[in-house]
Amino acid sequence: MPAITIKSYILFSAVCLAVAAGVSCKKDMNNWNPDIVQEGLTVTISYADTSYNSSLPKNNFPVIITSERSSVSDTLYTDVNGLVHFTPVERGKYIVTTYRKFSDEEMLAYTGIAKISAFNGSASSVAVGEGGASVELSLIAGDFGSLVFKQLYYAGSGSQGALQRDQFVEIYNNSADTIYADSLYFGTVQGINSTYDDLNPATTTYITSDTRQYNWSKSLVPAGMPAHPSDANTSYLYAGNLFRIPGNGTTYPIAPGNSIIIAASALNHKAPYTAANGSGVTVVNPDLTVDLSGADFEVYLRGVITTPSPTDVDNPAPNLVMIKVTGTELTLSLQRNGFFIFKTTEDVAAWPSYPSPNVSNVTASTALFKRVPKKYIIDAVETQYTTNTTITSSDLVPAKLSSELDAGYGYCIGSNNSQVLMRKTDSTTVDGRRILVDTNNSSNDFERRTRAVPRGF
Repeated sequence: MPAITIKSYILFSAVCLAVAAGVSCKKDMNNWNPDIVQEGLTVTISYADTSYNSSLPKNNFPVIITSERSSVSDTLYTDVNGLVHFTPVERGKYIVTTYRKFSDEEMLAYTGIAKISAFNGSASSVAVGEGGASVELSLIAGDFGSLVFKQLYYAGSGSQGALQRDQFVEIYNNSADTIYADSLYFGTVQGINSTYDDLNPATTTYITSDTRQYNWSKSLVPAGMPAHPSDANTSYLYAGNLFRIPGNGTTYPIAPGNSIIIAASALNHKAPYTAANGSGVTVVNPDLTVDLSGADFEVYLRGVITTPSPTDVDNPAPNLVMIKVTGTELTLSLQRNGFFIFKTTEDVAAWPSYPSPNVSNVTASTALFKRVPKKYIIDAVETQYTTNTTITSSDLVPAKLSSELDAGYGYCIGSNNSQVLMRKTDSTTVDGRRILVDTNNSSNDFERRTRAVPRGF
């Protein structure tokens, strides 16, 4: 079946309206559908690093606009000025994205530096009404030479499998050099999980008017913590979970093209085992879950928190150092997450922590969330959720990650179904090393698979 484009969708809608109204086909179809905007949508692109505006081309960027209402999309390519014009378009809100990769040979010719670079830009909820609309996309460079999330297995395997005990993330060395995992921090973002349409900034005072995510400048300041900076929302994120890989700096090397797995529990979830309380833990359908006995690290919290999960057992894999945990074990949301990794030489334990902005009174038992500077983030991935075959705007919650960290999102269909997000392969070197796609846009970078396979390749 051919893809449905904006224009064909408009034509189909207009014909349907005409037939329903008994209008002659000789008349201008735009008179039959007041939702068609002839002025359309104009998109321009520019490089966030302004030095590239004079050295790199702006043409041949594929710009995709997707209706948030119907999920119908259309694609056009920019001209030499970085401009493209979609017309006509249907009245409504659109997600606008673009992406282009330059090879090391191209970058050498344009900039004098031979380094593979990919640029992406995005904008959400671009409103097209009477008179049309315009939007500028700021192109942010993705890095093909660092650590990236390779697999995100958070959807769980359900009551027939291992529930959420088998969750894991896989982190891949996408560079040509050995990188040490020592002191790498892994975390998830604390944020609102109500859908975008259910939030009203006029009545919900603890969210921002533009993103509708938490307004951390409104968070109460606990005793001993500094006041919020003016960029509390733009330069920082706030960790719901935060862990650190141990090591002395050279303990855990990751060779080029290799990866590490961080498991909620590093055991074979296909097989029965004995929980910490002595009870037996079994699985009904081993095919639904995974063997994580070969994981590189795990999260074990017995003796670290007061009420650990009874199924949390200590396995041979090294334990992560807990900085902050929400719950009784590493439990990733089955639906919507913001994952991130970073490194820093700063004392992270000394970084300030704050309650969620919706908290009106801070007590000794109030949960506090560590403030993390975005400048240290190495990789980040946003996930959303739907129970339909295609995600729509009504499924979306406000993004936990700003567009410079992730301009899109990946998603699983439903939960407790063993699905996993796997990063796509961009290319393979002559020696067989895979270079994975990294555009800082998870809508481009990841594909959904029906079953998780640790390592995967």
